[in-house]
Amino acid sequence: MQKQYDGVVSVQPFHKVRHFYEHFSMYFNIISVAATGAGMPFLNKKTGMFGPVVILPRGLYLEKGGHSEVRSRVLEDLFLGKIYAKQGIPVTLAAGAENISYRMYPEGLRALWDGWTKNFFSGAVSVSVLLLILCIIWLSALTSVAIGLIRDLASPTQYLWSTLAIYGLCAAETAYLGRQTGNFRWPAYIFYPVFLAGFHIIFMASVIKHLVFRRVNWKGRTIRL
Repeated sequence: MQKQYDGVVSVQPFHKVRHFYEHFSMYFNIISVAATGAGMPFLNKKTGMFGPVVILPRGLYLEKGGHSEVRSRVLEDLFLGKIYAKQGIPVTLAAGAENISYRMYPEGLRALWDGWTKNFFSGAVSVSVLLLILCIIWLSALTSVAIGLIRDLASPTQYLWSTLAIYGLCAAETAYLGRQTGNFRWPAYIFYPVFLAGFHIIFMASVIKHLVFRRVNWKGRTIRL
């Protein structure tokens, strides 16, 4: 059954991974979807767009000036979606599942590093405060449980089994969310702290690049902020 949409439709493609290093995109994919409000039915207001797939009438795009208002932005898709929303243009966000898919950064780990350090800090400071807080709470909880398990394994206590149970729930939740965004493999869920640690390292590098060095790298170019 086909549906008709007014305004703009933007889709986050399903992330197809082939190599181990590509799993370090897992948490970035989950957060990127969550930070727009997509997949959260209790939120009426969605924000931004997904850059890989944006569909809108050509006339509307030209009438609103194309990308002219966001050409200096690192995350032009996010800000263009906000502009459309402020102008009353409906923006529908969706996940691609298996119907629309892509690979991110097949060139290697360096491309993955450059891509996420380029984008993520700008995205984090541009989403709604509520969504940002929810994402921080979730990531903090996962991190706390992982640290607790390492501590209890190093020095076993009576709480070890309860910590293992909570850890299992965190791994299961990560698996549920991860499978909505990509074909990430089971080791990424069972050993989720490895990829969560990668997320924290890359995010901190993004913060430093944006706030200290004021430049990011992408496709062999240096982009000054």
